[in-house]
Amino acid sequence: MRTKYEANPKSLTSEEERRHTKYNFTMVAKQYLYLLAALIWGAPGVSITIKGVGAYLNVPHDKLWWLLLITVGVTIFFFSIFSIVSTRYINRISSLPDKCPLYQTFPLKGWLLILLMMGLGVALKFAPFIPIELTASFYSGLGSVSYTHLRA
Repeated sequence: MRTKYEANPKSLTSEEERRHTKYNFTMVAKQYLYLLAALIWGAPGVSITIKGVGAYLNVPHDKLWWLLLITVGVTIFFFSIFSIVSTRYINRISSLPDKCPLYQTFPLKGWLLILLMMGLGVALKFAPFIPIELTASFYSGLGSVSYTHLRA
């Protein structure tokens, strides 16, 4: 049974295949899609974890214990979300043909989610009303989850 991500069952002649792959530089082996997905989620995860831990250094010590509790809550919340999302993306990539374009790493909804998270991250960074306590707990929790889900 074919999945919706499998290649078109029509077979191409060798000349058509050669012409198709000759001008399509984005065709890569499937294992590189796993690597690309890991880099897209992992690199920002490490970056915001570092920012979150750095923000903890500027928090008064009397507020530290409840901020750590908030960080644990944020981590548990995002862990449940990222578990589902990462499994879905891994299954999607594994159902793709051996060679496929880079943009098929994620579905359109996945790319939109990434753009939304980037936009929200930039907005949070420049929002003057966000206290350092929220930055510390949110970034630490979200960042640690996003790079711990690098598997495949």
